[in-house]
Amino acid sequence: MREILNTGRLLLREMVAGDLQDLKEMLQDPEVVYAYEHTFTDQDVKEWLARQQGRYQKDGFGLWAVILAATGEMVGQAGLTWQECEGQPVLEVGYLLKKRHWHRGYAREAARACRDYAFRVLGVEKVSSLIKTDNLASIRVAESCGMHRQREFIAHYYNGPMAHYQYTVWKGDTMDITYCVEQLKALCAIDSPSGFTDRAADYLMEELTRLGYAPEKTRKGGVRVCLGGEGSPLLLMAHVDTLGAVVQSIKGNGRLVLSPVGGLRAENCEAENCRIYTRFGGTYTGCLQIVNASSHVNDDYAGAKRQFNQMEVVIDQPVKSEQDTRDLGICEGDFVCFDPRTTVTDSGYIKSRFLDDKLSAAMLLALAKELKDQGISPKRKVYLHFTVYEEVGHGAAASVPGDVEELLSVDMGCVGEGLQCTEREVSICAKDSGGPYDYQVTTALVEAAKAAGAAYAVDVYPHYGSDAEAALRAGYDVRHGLIGAGVYASHGYERSHVDGVENTLKLLWQYTVKETV
Repeated sequence: MREILNTGRLLLREMVAGDLQDLKEMLQDPEVVYAYEHTFTDQDVKEWLARQQGRYQKDGFGLWAVILAATGEMVGQAGLTWQECEGQPVLEVGYLLKKRHWHRGYAREAARACRDYAFRVLGVEKVSSLIKTDNLASIRVAESCGMHRQREFIAHYYNGPMAHYQYTVWKGDTMDITYCVEQLKALCAIDSPSGFTDRAADYLMEELTRLGYAPEKTRKGGVRVCLGGEGSPLLLMAHVDTLGAVVQSIKGNGRLVLSPVGGLRAENCEAENCRIYTRFGGTYTGCLQIVNASSHVNDDYAGAKRQFNQMEVVIDQPVKSEQDTRDLGICEGDFVCFDPRTTVTDSGYIKSRFLDDKLSAAMLLALAKELKDQGISPKRKVYLHFTVYEEVGHGAAASVPGDVEELLSVDMGCVGEGLQCTEREVSICAKDSGGPYDYQVTTALVEAAKAAGAAYAVDVYPHYGSDAEAALRAGYDVRHGLIGAGVYASHGYERSHVDGVENTLKLLWQYTVKETV
């Protein structure tokens, strides 16, 4: 059997005779095949399998078995098949799952993988899904793949005419979300608080070079690259520096007192694992705890204020004195980095520290990759700048190319009370604590979101500053704007969603590639 796709969680492979029983579980379940308005006999199932195997031989693709990588169990089928729609051939993304595996995001994940396979391997310009008008679950999957309702038509099945929708997505209307998430995980795995960003910058240099670009490192340690294009130069910015801390002092018991870097708050990182990087080699682990951390011992555990002068890093080494700790090579000014705890749920939620702003950095890499994959240039000159001092306020205060006319900070979109944005949308910021963003730029971003079919919200952020504002304060004569995928619990354990990522990428693609500004 031939493996076709691997999403990390799912494997898609050609179906074989041994899959017959799994097919029966799906095709003979009336709830699974209700859109067909009939269940399948044993002979129908055999013919179904034979039809897919015939497609593998004729077309090189068909419906494939969807295998759960962790267990090897077949949970469904998904793939690509040629279908007829009102006399015209349509390449369809199809999917069916066993009922006991519904509501785990498998259909969405498999369908997106099939869509991307069609664009990147088969080289087709568009794919569709033909969906019965009352099949709301399949409609949601199609929409999650970036598909839009193209038309309504009548299909003729076993029980006569049935109303259907054709949902379609065109190549270039969507980008490689899997790559984006992989890059997010890779970036989050690299500790990079402001002032300690060399490894993150080196990673970006390597990845951009691998993609076929010629990046350069700025004197401040950021990474800048031109994606090509001509006219009205635009600089897209995301920052890879994060919150963190440095060792302020070493206590008599060998534990560490921290000084925060950026807006790190003690109450948001209590009981978090961390790494201590010594200046001249050596890394140690530890955990940030309130002083006298046991509730069975501390009479005022609940009432004790969570401040850094009341917190300490307990080092995972047998230290009992200041000298014991110094003997490890730990000293004042050493960086302390917190575990990001990055995870992506079955339902598409992305949870991690430092989504602000490594999620946006991953999206800019995805944009760069898509341009190379499609062999096209932006319709305006586009630079990327990955900054490394945003969390302390001066990330983009330098290294803006001299011809740039517009800055767009791609950072986190705020989610919270009084704001409209959710984690599944792209946020367009009209004003933050630094003042309003350029009116024309904000208007153009809204228009681009509408044109791209991206779910968006326009918001005012009460406590926020961006790289774009840092550049303006430094004296650059440029227009400026701010967008980002919605992120909940900023500067804590943050959460976004793959839909928010996709909507942000749709907006970026429309703004930089499809529009001439």
